[in-house]
Amino acid sequence: MLRKLLLTYNWRKLRIRVWEKRLLYQLVLISNRFPTALKVSLHLSWGPFYGGSVILDRKGKKAKIFIQIPYDRYITADEKFVMSHYQISRNALPYFIFFHECFHLIDVLSQLPQKDLDTYQAALKKEAQASTHYRFLHVEQCADDFAYQQYMDLCEKAG
Repeated sequence: MLRKLLLTYNWRKLRIRVWEKRLLYQLVLISNRFPTALKVSLHLSWGPFYGGSVILDRKGKKAKIFIQIPYDRYITADEKFVMSHYQISRNALPYFIFFHECFHLIDVLSQLPQKDLDTYQAALKKEAQASTHYRFLHVEQCADDFAYQQYMDLCEKAG
């Protein structure tokens, strides 16, 4: 019993390290393609579902991208929708989520010279309240399309 728990723990730890290495490499590649004066860090963690978020500090000097990988590999309805709509496998979901969050960061950085962060967030909240589901928001569809294109480019380079 204890041996099984130890093996499971080691497997999870190894899985996080492998994904962290893969996504950090992609972060470097995206940083080279979309250069910013911003310091971006990546944080991977375990959670109940696949997820991601971006946090930008108020001064606009640092950003953190959080990616969550489920410990039980359970797939939610949103993840099933993404997998079926974009024809990607479950193993590709961390890449897709990472690229999706990168688009949100790039979008925010492109909007900051024109308006401040509070105005941008207020506009997004207003649009989200008017929509029936967040997946139908224009910014979410653009982020999904960007993530899919980046993933296809990654697959093309891999052969």
